[in-house]
Amino acid sequence: MLGKLALLLLVSFAPALAQMPLTRENERTFSRLFESGPKGDALHCHLETFKPFLDFAFRYEVGYLLQCPLGQFDGKPTALGTIVRVQPEGAGPTNLGQSFVIPEIPAAEKKRVDLRRFRQDIEFSGVFAIGEGEYQVDLVVFDERDRIFRKNWRAKASPHGNESEAPPAIAPGTVAAISLPPWQGTSDVGAGLHVTVLLDAAPMNPYSSKLRAWDRAFLLGALSSVLRQLPLASVRVSAFNLDQQRELFREEDFDRSGLRRLAGALSNLELGTVSAKVLGRQDGWADLLTRLVRTEALQRQPSDAVIFIGPTSRIGQKVPEFLDVKGGADLPFFYFEYYPQLGRDFPDSIEHITDRRGGTTFKLHSPGDLARAIRKMQMQLKGQGAFARIVH
Repeated sequence: MLGKLALLLLVSFAPALAQMPLTRENERTFSRLFESGPKGDALHCHLETFKPFLDFAFRYEVGYLLQCPLGQFDGKPTALGTIVRVQPEGAGPTNLGQSFVIPEIPAAEKKRVDLRRFRQDIEFSGVFAIGEGEYQVDLVVFDERDRIFRKNWRAKASPHGNESEAPPAIAPGTVAAISLPPWQGTSDVGAGLHVTVLLDAAPMNPYSSKLRAWDRAFLLGALSSVLRQLPLASVRVSAFNLDQQRELFREEDFDRSGLRRLAGALSNLELGTVSAKVLGRQDGWADLLTRLVRTEALQRQPSDAVIFIGPTSRIGQKVPEFLDVKGGADLPFFYFEYYPQLGRDFPDSIEHITDRRGGTTFKLHSPGDLARAIRKMQMQLKGQGAFARIVH
């Protein structure tokens, strides 16, 4: 009955696809899974682990992939739970929980398939964040029939190359769930810079029809890293898509809760369908880009900096000359342009419009490049006197 009890507790606070820290009240129940475990049959699964890597939020991510043959669940709907115990050297463990539901195989398919010989797997993935250091990782997978699968491995997080230039978002020897990237919002005292971020909500693969999880992770991670490194009084965020020719999110007083709303807007973005109206406006992307730039330049109280963030766009044309993007306040513009592939550093439309405003483009290939670019931006802002108003 231990498996059923643990699943009940797990589902109550760690729904599917959300790996969450376990509550202290339930720690004893979950600890028993590691100490003795359910007494039922073995749960047959295969585990693939991945080497920790630094993400654009400046955290080390540790991921794993579980593959479990479907035949062992007899075609019935089955709840599975996973507990990951992560223990840094010289410190206590952190337990993270996650639950999944395997759907029932339709009756018609059950008659057609011999489940005893059914070799198809169902996959589950998990990820958590760590700071620099070495960790012991123990994984337990269990179901309501008290079947169990165990595995353990070691994970070591350390910087490589220019990753050492990235200020860590998580302290060494620390474990955290991967949810929203770390950023606590603007200053409570109102002192600091007023910044606008224009987020190009485009996939890294220019031919993809979806904004996938890793695309959203880059956008949100890079945004949080830029915001964490600046002394901020206020933030305005606009997310747009050039192919869709529309602004899909805008918030004037962006804060921690706004980060959650932005994540939701990115999750709901559908790129596979484009309206006939959009298809008929070949320069619609240029109209959108010009409007975004003009809006910032003509603000009654302009921002201290306007920052574009996004993967390099498949649109490489320059904004037509008749769409004037000059005039208004002389704002410092910056573009953090991410290139997933080396050797393809060709300017895109956002880089062209940044150049026309006299701005600076930083070409990124890694989180270390992002850290270095943020420091360069800080130095430029200080040199232009934007920091002069800040009360220390």
